[in-house]
Amino acid sequence: MNQNHLFSQGRRNVIIGATAVAGLAASGAALASSGHDHHHANSANAKLVDASLNCIKTGQACLSHCMSEFKNGNKKMVDCATSVQEMLTMCDTMSQMASFESKHIKKVAQACIDVCESCANECDKHAKDHMTCENCRNACKDCIKAMKDIG
Repeated sequence: MNQNHLFSQGRRNVIIGATAVAGLAASGAALASSGHDHHHANSANAKLVDASLNCIKTGQACLSHCMSEFKNGNKKMVDCATSVQEMLTMCDTMSQMASFESKHIKKVAQACIDVCESCANECDKHAKDHMTCENCRNACKDCIKAMKDIG
């Protein structure tokens, strides 16, 4: 398989994922702007919900930056964009599960920790050159800490 085909495949996956991100943005924004946000302030999982939503916010900015880099021909950001897409999906799920205090939260948290660690590691590769990657990496680390603090 030639390098252009691999890049096209990666780019196609990122574009498909961008559609999913738009859905995540809508659900994250709806959660943050709904009365539900006020409810979680008193929840045992309030910090986890906030950390997950912050991951979503910084991840969306990072993914948008990756897309801009693709337009400029920077193929180095493909793995970063892919890991961010996965993180966005998991953190959206985590924020929802935490907000309604699901009995499955610890199982979901373990999977989300794995995904956030992968995202943080990938973003770390670009953090010195791209502030959006640095912010995403830091948000992932904060979210990991919040998930590990689940009682």
